Amino acid sequence: MTLRKLIEGRTNRSEMIGIFLALLELIRQKKIIVHQGDDLTDMVIEAASEEHRKTYEFASLELAQIEEPKAEEEPEAGEAEEVD
Repeated sequence: MTLRKLIEGRTNRSEMIGIFLALLELIRQKKIIVHQGDDLTDMVIEAASEEHRKTYEFASLELAQIEEPKAEEEPEAGEAEEVD
């Protein structure tokens, strides 16, 4: 099935967004695979094989959270800085 056929004939924007979000969730759960041959070809949606599910069972799509380095705290107004 292609993405085009899945949303073909639908005029309600909310319904199309819902379908797209459902596809993303199915991809995250590794239940479907979506691929596209070239830039201008349709996106093909296929059920993921059991082998694919097992191979990528522990793969995560979460983005790594990068912690910003903590800046040195500046003294509040009226507090004296410690001098060694």
